[in-house]
Amino acid sequence: MSEESMYPKDWLRLAEDDLARVEKRIEEGDLTDAAFHLQQGVEKYLKEAERRKRREIKRREREAKRKAEEEAKRKAEEEAKRKALERARRRKLGRGSK
Repeated sequence: MSEESMYPKDWLRLAEDDLARVEKRIEEGDLTDAAFHLQQGVEKYLKEAERRKRREIKRREREAKRKAEEEAKRKAEEEAKRKALERARRRKLGRGSK
């Protein structure tokens, strides 16, 4: 199973399985294998933490982009209103001086 195809729960379940093996290997006195499974479990937890962080960053980027687009639209609308008011003012001043 590739890293991208795994779900977060899969990484956490696999990490927990590794840590369960650590306890069993320690009880059996196999510290080399315990150390190996400890490293594997920690790596899987870190992988999941990284995936969550990347998702959060992407979510924040989308939100920032949406807000920037809304602000740009609001400014464009304000500018259009300002120009319309300026044109109306000029027309009114033009008629008043005749």
